Amino acid sequence: MTVPTPHDRLFRFTFGQPTLAAELLAYTLPAPLCDRVAFDTLAKKQRDFVDPLLRERASDLVYGLGLRGSGQPLAVVLEHQSAGDPLMAWRVQRYSGEVTAEYIRRRPGTHKLPMTLAVVIYHGDRPWRDPTELAELYLAPDELVAALGAHLPRYRFVLDDLAATTDDALRARPMSATAIMTLWALKHTRHEPDIIEALRGVLDLLGAATAADGGRDVIVAVMEYLLSVGSASRESLAAFLREEALPETYEALMTAGELLRQEGRKEGRKEGQQELLLALLTARYGELPGAVVARVRAADVDALTTWGKRVLFAETLEDVFAAAA
Repeated sequence: MTVPTPHDRLFRFTFGQPTLAAELLAYTLPAPLCDRVAFDTLAKKQRDFVDPLLRERASDLVYGLGLRGSGQPLAVVLEHQSAGDPLMAWRVQRYSGEVTAEYIRRRPGTHKLPMTLAVVIYHGDRPWRDPTELAELYLAPDELVAALGAHLPRYRFVLDDLAATTDDALRARPMSATAIMTLWALKHTRHEPDIIEALRGVLDLLGAATAADGGRDVIVAVMEYLLSVGSASRESLAAFLREEALPETYEALMTAGELLRQEGRKEGRKEGQQELLLALLTARYGELPGAVVARVRAADVDALTTWGKRVLFAETLEDVFAAAA
């Protein structure tokens, strides 16, 4: 089971919120598609991949949307990447294929498929240099790949290269301060020798994001990220917030931060129990129905503990979830 990195946690915390994900996708998706998408239909999908490798290295977020007017479905795989990956095009193509496979499993007899795109948000220490299209990976002469044309899958993902984006360009994006501060943190935190000095250049963004609806919790997550991977100590960051950045909201941020850490610890334990239970159930009973996966994902810690104990002796999958006599 892959342990989420600090990058994973911040990215999912911020862009796991549909309103902020809609802002990011409205900026990154190709313009002809954005003109047709009803962003108010955006909804996060569960990542119930059947392939064990994909469950182990599941994509960050998967969103479903509808096309304006027709309501026809569109799926977007939203990835973040903190380092280059020569096989990224192949990897997101596999994720997209599994999203499509899940659509087919849920609609037996369907003869049409949803469009599925992948968006990769990259925040490495240098601009992206790896292929962005599956066709660039084939072990064949370029002229042969070109001649075969549509006979070969090409699958190009959408790349948002933060390493090649200036701070002025990032600030100019038509997105909320909350979303921009998250992208700024991903872009800068690991690479700045003095992250507090860098923060002094975005005091206005920091203040605007903290004041926004829901923004305070996101900024607390950003601060925790800075402490996890950046150069600042908790004491120096707290002093900066108190004395320079946000004196009027310092106490609120500290309170929210402690609550968020407590909630994060509880949610982390629950997510770990969910993943462990799903792995145990799959190992013992084989491929799980979507309804079972959804039930485990929605369960509280007490239910997960009870079911986890039953896996040890239950003869059937139904016995695991049977009500107590």
